[in-house]
Amino acid sequence: MLLNEKITGKKALFDLGFVLLVFACSFAKFEPDFNIGLDAPFRWAYNYLWAYDYNSLLGLKYTYGPLAFLKVPVVIGHNFAVAITFYSITKFFFLVLLVRSADSFLRFLKYPLIFVLAYFLRTDQILIGLVLLLCLNYYKKSSSLTFTIGVIVSLVGFYIKPQIGINCFSAIFGLLLILGLERKSLKESGKLLLILLALAEISSFIVGRSWSYFMEQLQFALSISSGYSSLVVSPENNWYWLSIFIASVLLIPLMLPKRHLKPALMFLPIFFLTWKYGMVREEFRYFTAMIDLVIVWWGVLMLTIPFKNIRLYAIPFISILALLFNLDTINPEQKAYRKDLIGLSNLANATFSHSSYAAAAEKLSQQQIEGQKLPDEIREKIGQTTIDIYPWDMSYVAANHLNWKPRTTFQSLGISDRTDQAGSLSFTRENGPEYVLFHAVTDTFGGLLGSYDYRYILNAEPLTNFQLFDHYNLIYTSDQFSLFKKNTTPNFTGQERIKEQDMTWNEWYDCPKNTGIIRLNVFVDKSFTGKLIPWLYKDTEYFIDYYTSHDEVLTYRFIPSIAKNGIWINPLLRNFNEKDEHYRINKIRLRTHAPGYVKETIPAEWIAIKTSENNHLFYTKK
Repeated sequence: MLLNEKITGKKALFDLGFVLLVFACSFAKFEPDFNIGLDAPFRWAYNYLWAYDYNSLLGLKYTYGPLAFLKVPVVIGHNFAVAITFYSITKFFFLVLLVRSADSFLRFLKYPLIFVLAYFLRTDQILIGLVLLLCLNYYKKSSSLTFTIGVIVSLVGFYIKPQIGINCFSAIFGLLLILGLERKSLKESGKLLLILLALAEISSFIVGRSWSYFMEQLQFALSISSGYSSLVVSPENNWYWLSIFIASVLLIPLMLPKRHLKPALMFLPIFFLTWKYGMVREEFRYFTAMIDLVIVWWGVLMLTIPFKNIRLYAIPFISILALLFNLDTINPEQKAYRKDLIGLSNLANATFSHSSYAAAAEKLSQQQIEGQKLPDEIREKIGQTTIDIYPWDMSYVAANHLNWKPRTTFQSLGISDRTDQAGSLSFTRENGPEYVLFHAVTDTFGGLLGSYDYRYILNAEPLTNFQLFDHYNLIYTSDQFSLFKKNTTPNFTGQERIKEQDMTWNEWYDCPKNTGIIRLNVFVDKSFTGKLIPWLYKDTEYFIDYYTSHDEVLTYRFIPSIAKNGIWINPLLRNFNEKDEHYRINKIRLRTHAPGYVKETIPAEWIAIKTSENNHLFYTKK
């Protein structure tokens, strides 16, 4: 249906009743509690900052935006209620528009198909799907209102999570390109582009309190997107099934009548971005989220654009089955991929039993973070002075009611060189909090300075770590966390380039014997293949092997774009304040699973960081 088409008669009433039924039966389950770890605390943090510290929220440079609470609500203030309302309005609007937009050979099957699709609708699918439908509606019958609503939805999606917004904008720019090519009218495309830019600026001022906020966030999101391809998880895929999926998407232009080909091309960028989302971090939850998205995109395509013949409708189902078969390959633990079918119960909890449901979630959250409470003497020492948590578990803030001063990069995930640069500015003497709580993360070899994806935390953000260790002294340590306090005298007195060295992959190299801290700046040069494949798919894995004075070999992953800022070599810390756990590294070796991705020679620089005589970097003052 076109947005300006009147909805009258019995069919309209039937459609409205159907939408209400589907809406209720497929209502999503919300779990507004939070826990400890990597993912759960960030949900709490975004909700907390939205409710109590909006200025700090606007300063974040992260994978989510200031409206993140609409996607990941927690029971803080009115956040949970607002998020449910937002979800309900957008989902209802999407279902109405989808029901009235069905215009294909499957019209007689549209109701059961929409009923099934509704169970796969979460915030991402709803917002991106809305923009797709609005763009298709505009293409059928131009309406500035339709386009304006599409842009507004895209901007809201962007401020929730830039990835959502980029998907939405890909459909909008696809529409603009199609209009320019088909109608050869720069006037119409120019008018729409002007609407887009005007609304982006208005939203920037409203949400970001700055005319430049939107462009700054967009620039940052695009700049770190290349880093995502390096955050790989690489299970064994069944490329027979993945090839079938890829072929099914590439066949879309051949499946459609010529007159419907151009509007359908708006789907291709979204399919590609969905592929990238699921394949880079090919963990169970990411891959299943990719399947959910693909199901919705195929469903919208089948319902809104007719295929050449009825037999071609089998291709989307084959495409989805191919992903499901590959899921079985990458899922050795056989985690269940299932959908919550009790939407009526979820709806009742979110509405009629909202208060008790929210109270139960809040109580559960407090129980789950109980173990993060600090010893009384540490809590008294910190008092109400500012503190940040490193690398990522902000549940310490919630459990102890700390005066949190979040750094720009929010969590230290080591995404790219750009995030490392931004994070380093948060631990300068001028900008840093009074304290930093550095919590332990157990690594593969039993050390307490691990990171995720088998990385070493001191290699995740070299520039940030330099500022942290220079401007903070260690004053307390335990197996659970270490506490650093801002100092008055820097711990570092300078840096010295010991030597430059051209290395090759899979070769051992002796480490310099200099005192102080030794780091290795590594400059990995990619081949053409190494640049193309990460853009289409994902990067390979890169490793550094440490040969210790104990005749052990410790292996950690590293990210090439970050390694140029420095890989930590000596002393290899296992835990703060434990001298016996600090290894001297005699040799190192760089490895990769895909030598064809990189050039054979690796330019490198050995760097010595000089420390002051009375520094308190890794040991507490006696």
